[in-house]
Amino acid sequence: MRILFVNHAFPGTFGALAAAFAAGGHEVLFASGFRRRDFTLAGVRHVVLASSREARAGGSSRYAPGLEGAISVGSHALHAFRRLGESGMAPDMIVLSASDGYGLFCEEAFPHAFRVGWAEGAKAFLTEKARGEPTFTRHLLQCRHALSSHLVLCPGTGERSLFSSRLAHGRDVPCPVNTGWFSPGEKRRPELVLFHAGRDGAAEDLTMVAGLLTARGTCRAAVLCDGPSVREQWMQACAALPEKSRPYVPGQLSLEEYRSLLRGASLVMFPRPDLPSSVLLEAMSCGVVPVLPEGAGPSFLHHGKNAFFFRTGEESGRFLSALLDGELASVQDAARRDVLARFEQKNVTALHMKLLLDEYARWKNKGC
Repeated sequence: MRILFVNHAFPGTFGALAAAFAAGGHEVLFASGFRRRDFTLAGVRHVVLASSREARAGGSSRYAPGLEGAISVGSHALHAFRRLGESGMAPDMIVLSASDGYGLFCEEAFPHAFRVGWAEGAKAFLTEKARGEPTFTRHLLQCRHALSSHLVLCPGTGERSLFSSRLAHGRDVPCPVNTGWFSPGEKRRPELVLFHAGRDGAAEDLTMVAGLLTARGTCRAAVLCDGPSVREQWMQACAALPEKSRPYVPGQLSLEEYRSLLRGASLVMFPRPDLPSSVLLEAMSCGVVPVLPEGAGPSFLHHGKNAFFFRTGEESGRFLSALLDGELASVQDAARRDVLARFEQKNVTALHMKLLLDEYARWKNKGC
C-alpha cells in the first residue's frame, strides 16, 4: 500500500508513524513545506511542497496563519499533488495534519484515496474567549478536514473529546511520547517553574507569575506561549515587573532547547483547563510535575501522586512556593512512570498503525 503523509514540517508529528509504515513494507511518501536539515527517514521518500522562502511569500499558515495564507499554501500543494498523481504515484491512504493549509485540497488531487485527518485537538474549537483571525482559521481548517476525511484522529490523553462524541468517524487516540528523548535531567538552581500560556495574552496569568516571583526570591519563571504577538505581550508585561530579571519568555525553540527547558524545571503550571496534551506529557516524561486547575486534566492524574491541583481563587504564588518547599522527587518519578506506561512512542505508534490499517480495510470492504 502507498501512504502519503502531509504536514507543514518533516518529520514533525508523523515521523515515528511514517517510519513504522515504511518498516512494515509499505511505500511511504511524505510531503511538507519544511524539513529538518540533513534529516532522513529510512524507506520514506520526501516530497518538498515549497521552500522556506516560497512558503513565506505564499502565505504558509505557520508564518501567516490567516485564511488567505492557508488557502495559498493549500493551492501550492495541490499543484504538487496533481503532478504526483500524473506520475503514477497516487496514494491509497493520506494522513494529513488538520492544523495547517497544506492538505486543504488533497481530496481534489486524490479523490479515491482513504483520507485521515490528524486533528490539532479540541483546543482549536472556538470558545467565548477566542480572539483574532488565527484562532478562527484553525477552527475552519479543523472543520474542513473533519468533513472531507473518512477518519479523524484526535491525539491526546486518550480520553473522550468532541471528536469521538460528535463525529461518527472521530477517534480519540493516545499521544505518542518519545520517552527516550524526553527524559529527566538535572534540576538546576535556582528553581525553575514553567507557565503554559498558549495563545492567551498576559492579562489573565501575569498575577500568577508575579505572585510566585514575589513569594520566592530566587525562583525563575519561563512562560511558554504560541505566536510572536502573544510573546511580545508577555515580554512587555514581564519587563514591567519589579522582578523583571527572573521571568523568561522564550521564542521558538529547537527540540534540544525545548527539552533542556523541560529538564531544568520542577513544576509546569497550566492556568486553564484546556491544556495541550503534548506539552503535558512531554513535561511529565522529563519528570516535571504538572499543576492544574481543580477538575482539569485527564483522569489518571491524582493530586499529590503524579500532579497537583489548585482551587479557583487560591493564591497561586504561595501554593507553588509551598510545593517547591516539599518533597517532589516521588511525584516527579510517578509522573514519568505514568507516561512510560501509557504513552511510550513505540507502543502508541503500533496502536496507531493498527487502527489505520483496520479502518482502511473496513472502508475498502465497503466498496470505497
